[in-house]
Amino acid sequence: MIEKAFITDLDGTVIYSHRRVGDTRNMTCVEDQPRYQSYMNTHLYRNLKRWDEVVPFIPLTTRSEEEYNRIRFPLTPQYALVGNGAVLLKGGQRVVEWEQETKELIHKEHEVLKNIEAKLVDCLDLYNIQTLRMVEDAFL
Repeated sequence: MIEKAFITDLDGTVIYSHRRVGDTRNMTCVEDQPRYQSYMNTHLYRNLKRWDEVVPFIPLTTRSEEEYNRIRFPLTPQYALVGNGAVLLKGGQRVVEWEQETKELIHKEHEVLKNIEAKLVDCLDLYNIQTLRMVEDAFL
């Protein structure tokens, strides 16, 4: 049982896009995509594995599992919550029980979510929304 943990958002908290970093001298590239890169402070990156032994590092992100898996951490976190908490990863693998319970909760509001999605599609231009997508079948 974990008694304490370092639970943190990723983007804009411990990982920064190339647009926000500027000077990369004290940064380590942790995600290298054709159109962008993401960076983590080198001090944090180098010490994360050692610190994780004392206080487990648990990422919590709105990223999908696919987007999360593009990040090259210096360790595989024991746990990670992706898809805004819809998916729990344990040692990098989905926890099926968590996923089933989450889907049951979401299913109750599936029609509401679909109605919201339809309304948002109608006003993409009005709100200057570039893309709209469902992440992990859990949120827009």
